[in-house]
Amino acid sequence: MPEVAAGLAAAAFTLIGMLLALFGLIGTKPTTVKTTQVKAKPATTKAIVPVAPAGEEEKKALEAAGVEIPKKRTTRTVKD
Repeated sequence: MPEVAAGLAAAAFTLIGMLLALFGLIGTKPTTVKTTQVKAKPATTKAIVPVAPAGEEEKKALEAAGVEIPKKRTTRTVKD
């Protein structure tokens, strides 16, 4: 019967080791995280500048240069 006792002891030891490893109680080192302080830049007060919608600046530059801007074409779909 000593073989059976040794087998049960080995199985119990293995089961307990697996459960402890699963929950992280053995086999892990505590991780250290270095934190650095980031100093925020002081807020500066700036005047709010109006921003043209996308493409308006280009259109204004073309108009100032005297280039004619073609209008968008609309296409029709032909139903069969």
